[in-house]
Amino acid sequence: MRKLNATTVIFMLALSACNGDYSGGTATGGDGTGNGGGETPTTSFTSSEEFFDARLAPRMDLCRTCHKPGGVADNDEGRRFMLSTNPGDDYDNLRQAWEILGEGVEDNRVLTKASDTDEEPHSAGALWPLGSDAYKDTVTLFTCWDNPAQCVLQAGGEVLEQFPLLGSARGGHFWNDFCEGKPDNTVLPEDPRQMVQPGINEGKAVYMNAWAAECQDDNNPGTCGELRARVERGYPIVASDGEVGAGHFFGGNSPDASYAFPASDYASMWDSIWGMSSRPDNYDQLVAERWGMPLSPTDNPYPLPGEDPNATDGGSGQLPMGLTQLRNEDGSWTGRLNVTCSICHGGQVGEPEDGDLLGPMYGNNSISDITVMFSELARLAPQQSALAIVSQNKVRGTGNITNFQLFGTLELFGDPLALLFPYISIQAEPSTGTEDPPVWWNGGHRSAKFYDGGQVWDSKRIELSFHFPNTPNHGFPGPSTIEEDKQWILDHQQDADAWISA
Repeated sequence: MRKLNATTVIFMLALSACNGDYSGGTATGGDGTGNGGGETPTTSFTSSEEFFDARLAPRMDLCRTCHKPGGVADNDEGRRFMLSTNPGDDYDNLRQAWEILGEGVEDNRVLTKASDTDEEPHSAGALWPLGSDAYKDTVTLFTCWDNPAQCVLQAGGEVLEQFPLLGSARGGHFWNDFCEGKPDNTVLPEDPRQMVQPGINEGKAVYMNAWAAECQDDNNPGTCGELRARVERGYPIVASDGEVGAGHFFGGNSPDASYAFPASDYASMWDSIWGMSSRPDNYDQLVAERWGMPLSPTDNPYPLPGEDPNATDGGSGQLPMGLTQLRNEDGSWTGRLNVTCSICHGGQVGEPEDGDLLGPMYGNNSISDITVMFSELARLAPQQSALAIVSQNKVRGTGNITNFQLFGTLELFGDPLALLFPYISIQAEPSTGTEDPPVWWNGGHRSAKFYDGGQVWDSKRIELSFHFPNTPNHGFPGPSTIEEDKQWILDHQQDADAWISA
């Protein structure tokens, strides 16, 4: 998934609004003020408008989050400093606000509010802290307006654009943006989501009710290199498009999982299930459309009848995103298929030729018809009927995933016979169909997940519940391997989460 660097800035600004600790959007030095801790080259400007465009305009979008018509600050007091939706009006609107609020320089309320030195604290905290480059630049501009004879249009230090606090970033975790362009031995900071704690938004214009909690001991990879390694290891576990070590339905990443079935059976559904007289030329596309999932955007092959997958680079067929062909550790193909996470967490928006980021993609909401898919797969392989009775497509809604109840049931009952009735009763309930599988982008900067914040972001085992090896066959027909299977989840949860959050 492609990520946007804006994510990092947006999330960190949002958190610093809670703390009242803004950097002012400038490059900071060792003193933390944005002055670089030493001599900083200066730039001269020919007019106050040119100075504004270079030094203050990049900061206005942050102000525009609230100070715009219909925004949080659109009230009797906040309306005295009001921007429009057109950035081209920012210079005139800022000057008008400066005049309304008494002119002057460091005692003007535009500056005292933004630096949080006003008698009435700024609800968004110190956007331009006292002594920061943002503060100094505003003093320079206000001085030129207040006393042109003392106007010296010079400034130093880099100005980083401050992005608005609200809106969709469609991005990943802060760490991934932090590590961009940095060497592998770069030490990672604390996860910013850990800052989302009760009380942090007290007195601020930020409402939070989904607090962060830490469940795992090894969340921080330590360095950018280890983060990249986790993401790389997590890709086949979650994306599962014919890679070595691909994760799949109730099989972990084992190449000989009991839930897998022969590719030859899949390739002949046109006859065995659909009752057609011959195999259509666009068979792969028809399967994808019938099951409501796109063909994989990467090479995701399977062998056609009579093909040796190891002589044809996996085979001539192309699987939809919801299936993968299993491979041995040495890279050889097994000719066996299984279902993947992408039946719910993969889909398509538009066509690739329609524009950037369009077409099949991982992590978005699926429109897959899981009932049809599992019903047909159950006719190929009886073990696939484990989820065939799920009423997931009777209705469309926003309920949490059935796995919450299902896997709790499977784990709480030690006796396989004892779980049979609660398992069937949960799976057969129509309410299990009120699901809306969550998208994965933006997951990296959420403190909780699912539509109701039902679980904290750090509850990572649920993300691999679909992969849980040997479920629901623990105890059938021989001794249970449940502890070993649980360990597989623990061994892979951090890698899977790192890719999902990237």
